[in-house]
Amino acid sequence: MSRHNITPLILLIPCIIFVVVLAMAPFSMLIFMGLSEIPRGAVGMSTLRFTGLENILELLSDEYYTRSLINTFIFVITNLNVKIPMAFLIALALNRNFKGRRILTALLLVPWAIPGLPYYTVWRFMYYSDVGVLNYILTKIGIANPPQWIADPRYALYSVMIAHAIKNIPFFAIVLLAGLQSIPTELYESAEIDGAGGWQKLRYITLPLMKNLIVLNYILSFIWMMGVFDPVWIITHGGPAYSSNVLGTYAYVKTFELMQPNLGIASFLPIAPLILALVILLIWKRIIRLGGE
Repeated sequence: MSRHNITPLILLIPCIIFVVVLAMAPFSMLIFMGLSEIPRGAVGMSTLRFTGLENILELLSDEYYTRSLINTFIFVITNLNVKIPMAFLIALALNRNFKGRRILTALLLVPWAIPGLPYYTVWRFMYYSDVGVLNYILTKIGIANPPQWIADPRYALYSVMIAHAIKNIPFFAIVLLAGLQSIPTELYESAEIDGAGGWQKLRYITLPLMKNLIVLNYILSFIWMMGVFDPVWIITHGGPAYSSNVLGTYAYVKTFELMQPNLGIASFLPIAPLILALVILLIWKRIIRLGGE
């Protein structure tokens, strides 16, 4: 191998060391601990007893864990199919020239810019059945029995999803708006000369050129939501009756509130969303690549 070919590899050494030391090594240790029995209060590696798949099988027999797993997929899939399309529509609207566009764009970022704790705390108060502003408005417009947003197991998870979507749509809208503004205007002008209308320009120019950025937004949103914790914990605390727990919140509850005696199971709880995310992303990448061939 020539000196010219080996130079990039040498330059990558610090990055490789960083990834191995700060990412791969702790993750590998977490997997090993997740496949072992670790009594609560144990000190040192000598107390670990490798048990293989016993912890996984015990988790799968836990009805609250499987419910949390289902809730996580409901949360992720529903939000993905709401956030990104809504963000794209908002980006298309903001990409037009109209008076006050810059002010509207700045205001759009306000929900996303607010830190999670105060933002979701406000939503929690809004959802209260007796003193919440949301039910107050609904009663004023004639709805006698408005939903018990966070007290009813049927609505709790979806109430969190609404708050989460409203907070995060602006971020993806701004990213997609930047992509729309990078498309050369000459393409649209040429299409207009050829007699193309708004739908034709969207279908044959905008969407093909924005496809990679839209897919990237889907992937980023998917990864972030697989480990979602803050909105569920702040708004519903995983309740009522564990009905709105996702994998992140149930991992906390089982480890620190239910005091799971085997810390090996507690160690495997955060691994599950990571493995699921990796598998789904690999399948997704394969489908996208086949679709582009």
